[in-house]
Amino acid sequence: EFISTFERIGRDFGAGADSS
Repeated sequence: EFISTFERIGRDFGAGADSS
């Protein structure tokens, strides 16, 4: 699942994908 990638990017931005 690409979610993992989004989670990594989200952490880089400081906003976890789950926060979305």
